[in-house]
Amino acid sequence: MRFVKILLFIFVLSLTAGCSLVIEQIQQVTGNQVKNVSEKKTDIRDNANEEKQLYEEGFTPPTPSPVLKNILEDKGKGRYATVPYEASSVNQALQVMPEGLAEDAVYAYLLGLVGQNYKNDLDSLSSMIGPNYQAKMRVMEHGEAATVRTGGSSATPKSPKPSNVVILVDASSTMAEDFKGKSRYEWAKQYTSSYIKLLPKDTFVSVRLFGHKGGPRKKDKQVSCTKTQPIYQAGPTLVSKLEENFAKEKAIGWSPLVEALHASMIDLAKRQKANNENIIYVLADSSDTCGADLEQQINAMRASKLGVMVNVVGIDVPTKDENELTHLAEATGGEYQPMDNLIDLQQIARVHANEVKQINEPWQLRTIQKMVKGYQVSNDRLDLKYQEIVTNLNQEHQRLSDANTLIKNQKKINALEYKKIKGWIDSRYEGVKGFTEQKWHAKEAELEQSFTNAIQDIDQKWKQSKENLKQYEKQKKGLLDQAKKVIENPPNNNSEE
Repeated sequence: MRFVKILLFIFVLSLTAGCSLVIEQIQQVTGNQVKNVSEKKTDIRDNANEEKQLYEEGFTPPTPSPVLKNILEDKGKGRYATVPYEASSVNQALQVMPEGLAEDAVYAYLLGLVGQNYKNDLDSLSSMIGPNYQAKMRVMEHGEAATVRTGGSSATPKSPKPSNVVILVDASSTMAEDFKGKSRYEWAKQYTSSYIKLLPKDTFVSVRLFGHKGGPRKKDKQVSCTKTQPIYQAGPTLVSKLEENFAKEKAIGWSPLVEALHASMIDLAKRQKANNENIIYVLADSSDTCGADLEQQINAMRASKLGVMVNVVGIDVPTKDENELTHLAEATGGEYQPMDNLIDLQQIARVHANEVKQINEPWQLRTIQKMVKGYQVSNDRLDLKYQEIVTNLNQEHQRLSDANTLIKNQKKINALEYKKIKGWIDSRYEGVKGFTEQKWHAKEAELEQSFTNAIQDIDQKWKQSKENLKQYEKQKKGLLDQAKKVIENPPNNNSEE
């Protein structure tokens, strides 16, 4: 069977309010060639700055090639492979599909309507950054222990470790965009208030905004990229004051994340005392957009004597930025966690607050806690990415199958043509599904092996410690049993539409 690279078509005209979508007829069909009619569209997500301005892009349908390699590398996507699914628009498009097309042209037509793009999701799955356990161990071991234990069960207590917490809140223009009913900026503010209320009363908290000055255009870049501002510097008991200060600022500019990290390190250095615990939390929907060198900043943080850990909470973050933010967190001993809903927000806030509450426990136990958490978070993210691909795949297969059945019932194809097209639909589904499962299991094994190696390392340090850690053996076992459950309970891979 000869497949041709068929560039489609479907030019959607949006008429005045109340009018239905009108789909232009395919203008010319010659043999297996369907004339391309490009559609111009805007990408609001990349609309924040002039560099990410509204742009025009030709609509590219998926390739009808049956070769798996071509499917996996294809950048095309069906016009109605959307959420929510526009079933009525698809049915209109099928109504106007010309009769007499060859099977490969019909298959290409269907893909042009509902075919998914798998390249970006599979690239994200393959490139997902796992936990940096050595960084977690290094930052936890920073400073002296809060207590010195002798050979017996007695302990000579030291003063509790002081803790400094810095929260960096992204107020760039994309944070004003809606995410599940409210702006990303509102989500960030809600997390910040919820988290601070859970902290021990002796914690010093600094909240710093970035991206709230200037504007989204190129002429605003210099102002926006050089201004970050602390809006709260106190204990955790004055949250109402923080909320007042939040209300005075809007999300309008670029994203000078690196500048905010640099300013935070200066603040922490001024407050540094012996055995300080220094933690930075970043709430953002993207990485730095000002052109600063994030890697250089990460290296400077790792080389400092402050022992700073960075945890990142991502709010609707694109894949490329997610990888950069994950690297920031993992390289400094923290974790990247995506926040998807109110339950996530509350749970992440509780976990982060508990980490601060536990700073006077032995660093070895805290390291194991951090390792187990990092392993769980990474597994959850891996499983989520896998489930997203499987869900899209199941949806595509169902929609292609329904469309194929519909045009058969409309007598636009005969039984033999229907069967051949069904074979291509099923083959596409099985090929992508098998490849996705292979990649998923490979990454899963990689995460498990790195976690096992890390636990062996910390267990050795545990045994070599001069502190008496016997009373913590039960907690240690509980943590490792918790991790074992993660390994033994993979997600259900039969997601349906």
